[in-house]
Amino acid sequence: MKQEPLACTPFDRLKQFQVLGLVRKSLIPLITCSLALTACGGGSSSSATAGGGNNVSIAAQPADLSLVVGFTQTFNGEGAQARISGPKGVALDSAGNAYITEAGLHSVRKISPTGVVTVFAGDPVASGSTDGAGTAARFLNPGAIAIDKNDNVYVLDAGNGTVRKISSAGLVNTLAGTPGQFGTTDGKGSDARFSSLESIATDPTGVVFVSAGQVLRKIAVDGSVSTLNVVIDHPINFTASDNVYHLASDQNGNLYIASGTFRSAFVRSLEGAPSPVLHKLTPAGVLTKVYEFSTKDEAGGVFNFGGIAVDVVGNVYLSNGSFTSIASPNISYTSIGNTVLKLSPEGTVTTIAGAQGGTGFNDGDALSATFDSPGNLAVDRLGNLVVADVGNNTLRVVSSKGTVSTLAGRASASVDGQGSAAQLKTVVGLASDQRGNVVVAEPNALRRLSTNGMLTTVTTYSGSFQNLALDSRGFMYVSNFAGTFSNTLQFAPTGVRTDTSYPYYASSLAVNAQDDLFGFGQSQSSVTNLTTGKSLADLGEGASAKAFVFDAEGNAYVANRPRSNILKVSPTGTVSVLAGMNDKPGYKDGAAQAAQFNSPEGIAVIGTDVYVADTGNNLIRKISRDGNVTTVAGIPASLDTAMGSPGALYRPTYLTAENNSTLLVVVDGKAIVRVRL
Repeated sequence: MKQEPLACTPFDRLKQFQVLGLVRKSLIPLITCSLALTACGGGSSSSATAGGGNNVSIAAQPADLSLVVGFTQTFNGEGAQARISGPKGVALDSAGNAYITEAGLHSVRKISPTGVVTVFAGDPVASGSTDGAGTAARFLNPGAIAIDKNDNVYVLDAGNGTVRKISSAGLVNTLAGTPGQFGTTDGKGSDARFSSLESIATDPTGVVFVSAGQVLRKIAVDGSVSTLNVVIDHPINFTASDNVYHLASDQNGNLYIASGTFRSAFVRSLEGAPSPVLHKLTPAGVLTKVYEFSTKDEAGGVFNFGGIAVDVVGNVYLSNGSFTSIASPNISYTSIGNTVLKLSPEGTVTTIAGAQGGTGFNDGDALSATFDSPGNLAVDRLGNLVVADVGNNTLRVVSSKGTVSTLAGRASASVDGQGSAAQLKTVVGLASDQRGNVVVAEPNALRRLSTNGMLTTVTTYSGSFQNLALDSRGFMYVSNFAGTFSNTLQFAPTGVRTDTSYPYYASSLAVNAQDDLFGFGQSQSSVTNLTTGKSLADLGEGASAKAFVFDAEGNAYVANRPRSNILKVSPTGTVSVLAGMNDKPGYKDGAAQAAQFNSPEGIAVIGTDVYVADTGNNLIRKISRDGNVTTVAGIPASLDTAMGSPGALYRPTYLTAENNSTLLVVVDGKAIVRVRL
């Protein structure tokens, strides 16, 4: 999109932010003429108080943002430019539009047959339970969805414990249940109660079926809820709490129930692996077992159902989600699944898409294409499937002709290169040293970023990295998750793993000026010197060092994400709150103790100033030595990332000082942006 010149009146500037998609309408009262003043190169910072008491203050000279490596996306958009985040529910209407819900977002989005993504109902960042038209309605962590023959959309509003109905025109109503009241009570409309909502389907008469835990519920057209007297034995080697039911119905009103999905465990031994089962419940209430899948099937083994759909001729499609098997005693991992299966009416199972065990993101011939944890799916009248490719954050289409394409979203991958030609896959750490070395950690790789934006892989590793620290010699430290063998490893600047390791798994790592390595425990609340094995300080109950950093004087600064504040730990171990209000997430600049942060995840020090990646607010904040908190980059609650000044940042996390005037920040896990102060 072409960047227009900055407008120089408050109202024009706010309108421009809206056009660019950088700020929601509901935030307009929060952003004052300080934006216009700074955009025009004049004026001092100003602030205004709006609903909720949040005080918005943009720095007089906002930072300039520029892309270093990776790619950014917009919330709404077309095809690969649109950001899809952990797609959960997916359904198709009669015109071929897809509807999805996403992890952590409180809305239902609509994707046209050409891949144009818009918000259909709800507000992605504002939760609630309000009924209403389109974006005026509110949801709380919506999950599975289904569509009836009249294109009404039904949503399991899991966080509220309700079932919602959205008309084809976008009008949202609560069909059954009462927000915030959970249980298993039958009744009509708001008198019914739900818990553990998992899957949903509709039959041709408009009846809705819901799976809630190991219970099947039926919602009549008038909203009356009843519990079906159906007992489905969970597959062998599954506990009841592990078993999840996925539902789909056919044009004759038969309800298909796929049972056998891991809810809590993703690593199991292949010995005694479970055998998921598919049942059919007729309109007359007759339950029969259609098929019991086996690890010996032609399809290569079925272990983890992710979704189910039925086409007009009775073929049943199932996504065979990612499954990681673990074999002892040598702790070898095997990835299997990541396929889409078809069960014909005659009982023949075939793989129609996905290379068995081939986790990845490749379009093309269906049997050569790769997925990453395919989940819910939907099928149109021509036999084309839309698959929620959860691990790749995309919607994929498996055509009836045997090809796979991407409808919306873009997967990230580890690709070396310069600038936007390079790609990052799920950044888990970012660190720099005084010599200008910058290292990026991904789950299975360490990569080095040069000053000219060239990203090069230093080493790959078969474990699972979680965080990163870099000492003055260029040695790299990562915590490696390997079950009971989790520890912290050291890699030389060349990328070779050294013999040095620490029997300690940390959720975050940092190095002080003396090159002592410190870690914050995964299971305890202390910051420990891994070099000496001594605890520096206990951060207290509820604390979690998502990231921490040392200054030249030996003070440690901690981004305490759960309590939305910033802690300071002196060299002698004294812990104090540097800025933010305990357990009061929000957005407010000003005096340190009165300022508010929202789930900060990154922290860096330049001189005597502390900079914070305020992840929940999508901002970079500055805590000066005098204790004043200001905003230096970003637009509050922006859903996009945009370069320039003041620019916008979506989900800024890991943060490091590149030099005395610039920061580097990871955005949305797949791009690094330079923040020029």
